[in-house]
Formats: sequence, structure tokens, C-alpha cells
Amino acid sequence: MAVSTRLKGNEGFYLTFEDVGAVSPFVAGDDVKSYEVTSEDKDDSDLTFREAQDGATKEYTLSVTAIVSFDTTSFWSYLWENAGEDVEVVIGPKGNEAPTATKPHFVGTGKLNGKPTFANEARTSQEGAEFTFEFVFEGELEKVTA
Repeated sequence: MAVSTRLKGNEGFYLTFEDVGAVSPFVAGDDVKSYEVTSEDKDDSDLTFREAQDGATKEYTLSVTAIVSFDTTSFWSYLWENAGEDVEVVIGPKGNEAPTATKPHFVGTGKLNGKPTFANEARTSQEGAEFTFEFVFEGELEKVTA
């Protein structure tokens, strides 16, 4: 059995947000420093019979740490200007724009809840300010290979 190919930090990262009805997606990966996709059991107090039947019992969250930039083309500015919008999110952990069997994308939808935060601190080094943003997917996260 061959050793599996590992996800590495220097392969790049492809992340897009596409507003419903948008002409083209917003590509956010260049401003991202780190990300994590997690899943937790959904609060079953609101579980419907359809969700239980379909097995939709998980809630997926994308947590992103990115640079704070007030440039009009920055990820931070996109989140600020589009807070409250319904979007489709495409995650390409291998940095590729088109999904393949060995470099899949993960796709889901949800709402951009809230505006991003910003903070900074005094320092002598040239480290930049960063923020963390969480995006909760509505429903399942789909693995796309073509």
C-alpha cells in the first residue's frame, strides 16, 4: 500500500465566496493565513423529521484567520461590505481553481453573519494585524471532484 499524499502548508489555498446572483466569485485565499473546517453535532432541539431522515445532523464551520486590510479588494473589506448576504463558499485546500479526484473542492452555502473585527498592537517588528472569521454552513458540506 502506497503512502497517502499529505496536505501541506505550502501548496496554496483556494477560497471563494459567491453572492447569490453575482457575476463572478470573490477569491479570498491570498489574504488567508490559516483555516480550519470543523463539524459538530447540530442542536437537535430544532431537528426536523426530514433532517433526521436525511442524516443532516452535523453543522460545519469554516474558521479563517486572515490579514486585516482596508483595501477595497481585500478579504476583510469583502466581508465588511457583504455582511448578511447569502453566499456559496468553495474551499480548495490544495490551491487549485478546478477540482480533481486528488485535489477536491468542498462546497457549501450559508450567510455571512456579522462584520469582521479588527485590532492591532504596538510592536517593533513588521508583523501585520489579523482577524478571525467564522462561517457556518447551512446543511452539508459537499466534496466536489470534477
